[in-house]
Amino acid sequence: MKRFALLLALSCSLALASTPQVQSLLEQAQSLAAQAQKTYVGAYPDDPLWGQAIQVAKRATELDPKDPAAWQLLAQLYTTTHWWYPARQAWLTYLQLVPNDPKAAAELEKVDIQLGYIAYERNHLAHAKMYFKEAAQYAPQDDVPLQWLGRIALEEGHPHRAQTYWAEAEKLNPSPQNAYFLAQSQEIATHGATAVKAFEEGYQAYTSGHYHQALQDFQTALQNSPNWVEAERWVGRTALKLNNPQQALQAWEAVVASPQATPGDRYFLQLSQLAVRHGLEAAQAFLDGVGSYSQGNYTQALSSFQLAVQKASDFAEAWYWLGRTEYKLGQYQLAALAYHTVLQLQPNNANAQYWYQQALKQAQTQ
Repeated sequence: MKRFALLLALSCSLALASTPQVQSLLEQAQSLAAQAQKTYVGAYPDDPLWGQAIQVAKRATELDPKDPAAWQLLAQLYTTTHWWYPARQAWLTYLQLVPNDPKAAAELEKVDIQLGYIAYERNHLAHAKMYFKEAAQYAPQDDVPLQWLGRIALEEGHPHRAQTYWAEAEKLNPSPQNAYFLAQSQEIATHGATAVKAFEEGYQAYTSGHYHQALQDFQTALQNSPNWVEAERWVGRTALKLNNPQQALQAWEAVVASPQATPGDRYFLQLSQLAVRHGLEAAQAFLDGVGSYSQGNYTQALSSFQLAVQKASDFAEAWYWLGRTEYKLGQYQLAALAYHTVLQLQPNNANAQYWYQQALKQAQTQ
């Protein structure tokens, strides 16, 4: 309806027609278009009234090829009826006569986008790029043509070029879509299309709970881009999901050795190291307990350390922290038992020996 409304609004410009005969033809075309708007649900050049309006406007351009009002009306009629190629030619001619008409430039951009999309669907990428580049020139503040150029560049295997287009699009419109494809083009430029494709498939498999497939995909990504730290991280995460701490440990050691390591990476390295020695459940419970203890939640910490030693009775560090927590809660006899267990596992643990004696003394005074 917006196009129809714009078409009807053109009547105010018909007075600019060069001759009365041209003006008469334009008024006739305008009248036919108004009838077509009332008669049809859509707008197609095969509809009789729309077709007649186009033919009358075309005769006006033939009568005076330098009349801008005639070309403007003909261009709008072509655009309204989705006859894209002649619409493009008509708008180009109009803009040669009236170079500084921003509304006409915006209409031409829309037409070029449609032609670019049609060419893209037919796999005529050279033509599609031509139309999208022209659309970008006529509407430099619109990110849509740049999006299409970035997409085609990625499909043609030119990630650096795609990165430039998506960066421009993201600058004009910092939308989640533009930010995503900018990041993707940067990753492809850095790691290669094969690695990025494998990584994305791995992430989809991981979020769907298909961890074995996810691990294979992340490993494929890493094989194609050996220095990709993020792919290594996901190998480590997925290996832990599969309860394979040895494989996870290798991945997290590589991640932590990189300059891109984060505190979160070091946490997973510690988790993997403990899981190799004591099992994943015990390791996770132990680290949960340490976190709760550091936050002052001693009751929760106590439950976590109890679970850790239940899952791994030889986990000396968990026994030590269990004793520490019981001591903090005033459970001195239990603390003494926990520290005694530590000493059975680690006879030379001086800290455990000291706190064992302190727990015994406190227990005697209770």
